[in-house]
Amino acid sequence: MNFRHQLIFDEIREWSREVLEVSNPHLSGLKACPYAENAWRQKRVDVLIGEGPADLKATIDNFNSKSFDVTVWVNFNLNRVDLWDRWVQIWNKKNVSRDIHLMLFHPGFPPSEETEKFLTDNDWESDVDDDYMMVFIQSLSALNKASVALESIGYYNHFADHLYETLVLDRRRLSYGDGS
Repeated sequence: MNFRHQLIFDEIREWSREVLEVSNPHLSGLKACPYAENAWRQKRVDVLIGEGPADLKATIDNFNSKSFDVTVWVNFNLNRVDLWDRWVQIWNKKNVSRDIHLMLFHPGFPPSEETEKFLTDNDWESDVDDDYMMVFIQSLSALNKASVALESIGYYNHFADHLYETLVLDRRRLSYGDGS
């Protein structure tokens, strides 16, 4: 792993540890991502750096959900967030049968201070000078199964309706064939 890759890996690990894996007052004490800590502990998180859509496609093609719960693909060539968002949406719709789902995190479209306080109300700051985007690559069926388990404990009761709709219900609709 080269220096830049190690720096990004360590940064994402720190972000996960300090933001996703801690008891969150905006989620009644639940963690922002209840599965993150275990995935890191079991070494089921991969972090890769790429240059553009061709690299992302190659990373998706090599994703193996038997080896990793999530691959975080990082890109410093940000371009326009609307183009990346559209690319991810189209890819998700066209590739449901591959049982892979992409989630985009782009600095041009940060979490909402009003509806996503569980991600924004913290003291974590990036140590990396340049902005970067992340695409989380995960198993669609595993995400849906995990979301059903979280739903059963009331996790999504703390989400704004539109956030629940876009993060959970739209993804489920894709799985069930009515998300076109």
